[in-house]
Amino acid sequence: EQSQPQIAFLESSLPSNRNDEFILANLGEMAKQSNSYLVNADFGTDSVAKIDSNVETKSRLKQVPVTISIQATLGEFIKKMESFPMPFTMESIIFGNKDVRSQKLPLNRGDSLLIAKINYYYYDDVTE
Repeated sequence: EQSQPQIAFLESSLPSNRNDEFILANLGEMAKQSNSYLVNADFGTDSVAKIDSNVETKSRLKQVPVTISIQATLGEFIKKMESFPMPFTMESIIFGNKDVRSQKLPLNRGDSLLIAKINYYYYDDVTE
């Protein structure tokens, strides 16, 4: 069956369960390494990922929406995101410096507030 290699690739490339703690820990570490501050991370309800594929089990590919707020020097944090240990898609990104000064955030953690909506993925392991 031609979809078996695609299924094997998904199973080997993506985690088999939702793992918000892993995402949060990596976001926090990326913020720390780029002298940024993770202000907030909001995890939404997972859903079946919308993909064009002839893989019969595509309903097992799940996406989890996450909205993150980071006080950062943008270039440094974005560079760290490029090496994120799990595949994700960026839905939107908003940044500016007006809100940073009005919030009680650490002043030495960058001059911009970044708000990003991303989706991370997992391949639901139905054998568990």
